[in-house]
Amino acid sequence: MSTTTTTTTTTSPKPQEIEIPRGPVTSKLIFYAPPPDNSSPWNYVEQPPKGFPQRNYTENASTVHLNDIRGQESCFQLNC
Repeated sequence: MSTTTTTTTTTSPKPQEIEIPRGPVTSKLIFYAPPPDNSSPWNYVEQPPKGFPQRNYTENASTVHLNDIRGQESCFQLNC
């Protein structure tokens, strides 16, 4: 009786080069907007029942200015 060993090598595709911005940038961020009737928010993960929307809340897009604080981390505190 003999044993055969097979080795398979898989390589992942090279990740796309993504430019990391340095310094201040302006970007659009999407924020949650509550349901207009002040009800609790809900979202159907699958197809909603006929006549129902996918979710009862909306999104609010805002343009924001973001500052790069790399190298200045000690000047900022998250735990106030």
